[in-house]
Formats: sequence, structure tokens, C-alpha cells
Amino acid sequence: MVQRKLILQSLFFFMFTGLFLAPCAFALSPDGEKQLFTILGEIKGQLKQMDRRITELRQDTNKRFEELRQDINKRFDELRQDTNKRFDDTNNKITVLRQDTNKRFDDTNNKITVLRQDTNKHFDDTNNKITVLRQDNNKRTEEIINFLWMIVASFTTITAAVIALVIWDRRTAVRYAVNEAEKRLKKDYGIEQINKVVEALRMRAKKDVELAGIL
Repeated sequence: MVQRKLILQSLFFFMFTGLFLAPCAFALSPDGEKQLFTILGEIKGQLKQMDRRITELRQDTNKRFEELRQDINKRFDELRQDTNKRFDDTNNKITVLRQDTNKRFDDTNNKITVLRQDTNKHFDDTNNKITVLRQDNNKRTEEIINFLWMIVASFTTITAAVIALVIWDRRTAVRYAVNEAEKRLKKDYGIEQINKVVEALRMRAKKDVELAGIL
């Protein structure tokens, strides 16, 4: 942009000089012409110097642009490397976090498995204890029932024996009393009177069950 501006200024200066000095060129004296050529030489020198400065400015501008481009490229490379490094660090952190998370999940699963096995073992032990306790209770219940049956059988036997003894004693006492009575009747009243009493008792026994049992 600066170079273009300088070139336009130089062209405008030459055009203005040519337009301004051309009408006066035919009216100048030799000294004036010499002075004019001197001025033109100075202008030419200034233009060369200006060209040199423009060239130097162009070279300096190109150099600066090249340095700027290299610096930008360098910064972009550094930024790219830093970004890649940060992404790599992030990926590494994510990988480590994933591994740590997986390890924690594995540890948790192992703990749950151990807890499940321990719980199952406790339940099995409890079931075994309950089974043993049930068997022991059944055995004790059976023993108690057998003991109760023994008591009932003993009580029944004793009761039956007592009843039989009572019946036997009663019959024995009645028979003894009948025999004694029969003996006294035979002694006091004779056989005919005894037969009458026996006949009367038999008639009475038809109505009296207890008496029938005694006779």
C-alpha cells in the first residue's frame, strides 16, 4: 500500500513538472537550461533515492511479513503441539479414570460376590441348624409321646388292676358272706327253707341286675 502511494506521487510529480516546465523550455537562456538540467538531475537523484528507499521498504516489509509468517507458524505449531499435548494428557487422564472406575467396579463386584457367598453360607448354616433342631425336637417329642403312652399304659394297667381287684374282692366277700349265710341258714332253718330263700333270690335277680351278677 505504501509502495503504490509513493509510485503514484512520483508519476504525479513528473506529469506536473512536464506540464509546468514544457512551455518555459523554449524561453530559457543557457544558464537557465543548465539550472533546469541541474534541478532535473537532483530530481532524478531523489527519485533514485526514493526507488532505493521503496526497494528497501519493500524488502524490509517482505522480511517483516516473512518473520511475522514464521512467528505465526511457529506459534501455531507451538499451539498445535500444546493442544495435542493437552488432548493427550486429557486422554491419559480419561484412560486412568476409566481404569480406576473399572477397578472400583470390579472391587465392588468382588465384595458383593463375597458378601453373597457369605450370606448364602450363613443361610445354609442356619438351615442346617434349623433342620438339626427340628430333628431334635421331633425326637424329643417322640420320646415325650412314648413316655406319655407309657404313663397312660401304666395308669390304665393300674386302673384295670385296681378295678379287677375291687371286683374280685367284692365277689370274694359276697361269696364268703353267702356261704356263711348258707351255713347259718342250714344250721338254723334247714335245707328246705334255704331252697326257698335261694329261689326267692333268683326270682329277685331277674329284676335286679346286680343281684343276678352276684348269683
